[in-house]
Amino acid sequence: MEVNKATRQSVAASEPVAAHYWQVARALYRTLRCDGPALDSLDPGPIVLRRDEHVHLHLPTNYARYIAIEDGYPPAWNVQQSVDVLVTTDGLIATLRGGDILRFDWERVTAFYPEPTRWTMTFQFDGEASPLRLRGYAVPQFCVYATLQLRSIDYFLTSDPLSPLL
Repeated sequence: MEVNKATRQSVAASEPVAAHYWQVARALYRTLRCDGPALDSLDPGPIVLRRDEHVHLHLPTNYARYIAIEDGYPPAWNVQQSVDVLVTTDGLIATLRGGDILRFDWERVTAFYPEPTRWTMTFQFDGEASPLRLRGYAVPQFCVYATLQLRSIDYFLTSDPLSPLL
C-alpha cells in the first residue's frame, strides 16, 4: 500500500486523539487503583436506567457482533458500526444508528478480553447472546472499568492487560 500525503495527515491528526484517550484511561486506572470506584454519575440522557443504576462513562466506540448474517454462512464480525456507549454499574448500554438500544449486563459476561494497547475489547456472554467487540480510542477506558466490575480487586490492581496504563 502506498502511503500518500492524505494518509500521513490522517494518521498524524489521529495521534493527538489517541494520546488524549490513552491519558484519560491512565488517569481513570490510577484513580480507581488509589481511591476505589468513586466516580461521578453522569446524565443518561433519554435512556431509562434501572433502580440504583448509575452511568459512569459515556464514550463513542466501534461496535461489532460475532454472528452469521445469513443461514449457511460462517459467523464473522458483522453488524459493525459506530455507537455511543453508556458504561453503568449494571453493564454497557449501546445506542445503535437506528436508535435501537442494546444492554449488555456485567452479570451475563462469561469471558472478556481487554486489549487496551490494541484498542480492542471482546466480551462473551451466557445464553444465546453473540460475542461483542468494541474497538477505538475509548476502549482503554472500557478495559479499566470492565476489569474492575468483572474481576476481583486483587486482579484489578495487578492486571497484566492493564499494566501499560500505569
